[in-house]
Amino acid sequence: MVAACSVGYLESTPLLDLNHLEESGDGAMLTLGAHTNLDALPLLQLDDKLPVDTLETVRHGVVEE
Repeated sequence: MVAACSVGYLESTPLLDLNHLEESGDGAMLTLGAHTNLDALPLLQLDDKLPVDTLETVRHGVVEE
């Protein structure tokens, strides 16, 4: 089974399932698809630039390991 979630990173804060106002902000937008039975991310789409350490922080906030 695969679960998907959108995440935004606005003002140094990760936000899950953004509304229209949050999406139109000036932050990075990330879409994650996680395979629930495996430790795998079959989908990771980033719509803006984000430092690698910040990307890892956002990913760990969404996908529990």
